[in-house]
Amino acid sequence: MQYISGSLGHNSSAEEKIIGTQINSDFVSFEGTLGYRMPSVGMQGKDIPSFIAQIYEHGILIIDIVSEHILGPADDSDEYWITETGVTIPSRDIVIDNFEREIQNRLKQDGRVYDRRTGQLKIVIGKVLVFCNTPADKIASLNLINPHIDRNSITSYIRSFIRNSNNSIYVSKQSQSLIEGTKVFAKARKAVLNPESTLLGDLIDRSMDNTFTLDEEQRKVSMQIPSGPQRIRGLAGTGKTVILALKAALTHKEDEKLRILSVFNTQSMYNQIHDLITKYYTYETRSSPDWSVLEVMHAWGGKGRAGFYYSVCKRFGLNPFAYGDVKNQLDPLEFIFTDLLRKLKSLNPDPYYDMVLIDEAQDFPQPFFEVIYLLTKNPKRIIWAYDEFQSLNELKIKEPRDLFGLDNEGNPNIPNTELEGTYIGGIEKDFILSNCYRNPRITLMTAHGLGLGIYRKEGIVDILSDNKSWSAIGYRVLKPNKSTFKEGDQVEIERPETFSKNILEKILKEKAADDKQLVSFESYSSWKEEYDSVAQKIHTLISTQGISPEQIMVITLATLGTGELFGYMRQQLDFLGVKSITPGYIESADTFQEKGFVNLLTPYRAKGNEANIVFVTDAQFAITNTSFRSRNAAFVSITRSRGYCYISGNGRRINELAEEIRHISNDYPRFNFKFPSEEELKRRRVILNKAENEIEKSQRQIDELISKNPEILIETLRQNPDLLSKIIKKDDSN
Repeated sequence: MQYISGSLGHNSSAEEKIIGTQINSDFVSFEGTLGYRMPSVGMQGKDIPSFIAQIYEHGILIIDIVSEHILGPADDSDEYWITETGVTIPSRDIVIDNFEREIQNRLKQDGRVYDRRTGQLKIVIGKVLVFCNTPADKIASLNLINPHIDRNSITSYIRSFIRNSNNSIYVSKQSQSLIEGTKVFAKARKAVLNPESTLLGDLIDRSMDNTFTLDEEQRKVSMQIPSGPQRIRGLAGTGKTVILALKAALTHKEDEKLRILSVFNTQSMYNQIHDLITKYYTYETRSSPDWSVLEVMHAWGGKGRAGFYYSVCKRFGLNPFAYGDVKNQLDPLEFIFTDLLRKLKSLNPDPYYDMVLIDEAQDFPQPFFEVIYLLTKNPKRIIWAYDEFQSLNELKIKEPRDLFGLDNEGNPNIPNTELEGTYIGGIEKDFILSNCYRNPRITLMTAHGLGLGIYRKEGIVDILSDNKSWSAIGYRVLKPNKSTFKEGDQVEIERPETFSKNILEKILKEKAADDKQLVSFESYSSWKEEYDSVAQKIHTLISTQGISPEQIMVITLATLGTGELFGYMRQQLDFLGVKSITPGYIESADTFQEKGFVNLLTPYRAKGNEANIVFVTDAQFAITNTSFRSRNAAFVSITRSRGYCYISGNGRRINELAEEIRHISNDYPRFNFKFPSEEELKRRRVILNKAENEIEKSQRQIDELISKNPEILIETLRQNPDLLSKIIKKDDSN
């Protein structure tokens, strides 16, 4: 039984804390959840009973703890009770009835939980009032309708409920999504899904045709609000964006006066986050969020939509930079927040936000986090979600002391120790999400294999060096049997099926099909041949495989000339009667998945989004780009797919990429490699940690030297025998 203590540590009575521990102990061997005033089913504050137990095999038990000494009814209506201290409180008998009725209303929305013919629910609901300090004669005067017991009878009552009620686990899990309110995130169910169909669209729909239900990890982190900083870590597709949206909506529901900021880096995520918050909040409260205190903002902003940076500047009377002012800086985002931080420190502003939720935290520079710290009120309720592996130059994520700056004495504003342990109520300060819901297992492993260069001819680009780090992202180390790896170790790592929750793999296996088909690769002699083929494939998928155009992404790894490439692709698709959009080029940057339109994107624009079908074109750049940035872009692009991923490229070196993909496929679901030397990794990490503009400039100079003045390069190498020796040694080792 998972215990969701919620606000138990802040808003509960002494009796509720003690009894909560006791109830949890009574249920410990059962599968399900026990929530303190959760789920709320749209009710507020004291209108929610103390504990709601959802026991998968036995049903739902509502337990309300009456801590006060009740003297009797406050009037003849029985709607209010009067306590020994003279305070009038709502009748808990009526509260528990109203709560049960709200649960029933939610469950009646789904035929899998409610039999419309008989008018009966398919799940058992029990309820009981627990009086802690009220004498029996006073309880008798309350004219109670519902069962009631004293605190000493709780365990026996629970055992009796379990003994006399049985329930379908399937029905219980469906009902949980309805009661929690997360069913609003579910994909709309189709009236009929043919289980025999082999159309790709039907296969993907079947894999997604189950109610969105939070798993234990997601529920634990999303349904509880910490009383200080919290970090959430996980791979792409582990549900971080949904979790942050739930936290924002729940906090806004609990206290509409709190000022909340939800901030992110990818402009096309704006509508997604806005819609997630709106859906849940509206379902729970039957009203719209107050967007004047719940701010959803891109970190910078765009045309016609103010972002966090712009809004802060305006609030404090500062002149903001436009992108055109800073586009030649090595890192424009870092530049504007460094400047903003310096100006804010001189102003010493009063903190403004009660809670800040940061998505895509791995994409933000250090000054951004320090600005957030300055503008957040105590107890610095800053929650940041970090994508593991989204950036090769940060396989080891930055710690709080490196992000949030130093105080006047030179001490970290948020020391690393701040993330150790739990807050009151058992709320974890540093939370790791291991289950991947978006990507099929072969897709995720292909992305990791290419991104890290595990089977790269010239050697691994970068790699995690210890058992703990691999385990944190859902892998199991089979060899070597040690905590930390060293040069020459033969490493064997497996991704268990249990951590990959996309069931498309399972559906294919049921049809005796190979799940490796979910990732395919094609090479071409020219980019036009490649794009013609991709356009034709898209047309075939739409016309014969039941794929909706908006559920298709085409992502190019090309770093130059993308406008021309997209223009040609749009033209070819137009010839075939397929419409498309290019967010950030022709259409607005936050336009995404417009109904009836294929999405043509760069990896940067694709981040934070997902689709049933993903084409990754110009994949040769993952090989030819010496800065390794295109390998990182390949990882981001491939992990957008929750269905089928088609990788393609052109040029003479494309066969090298084909060989890497072949190795990944052959070893699937494992990676086998020899751990590289620290010298190799150090050299590549130097490149990975350099600014993009600096690398591009150096690469252009090298290319120009090779093409125009090769003699200078030859003489330089002859005069630097140590450098030449390193090159020859490295070439011989491969």
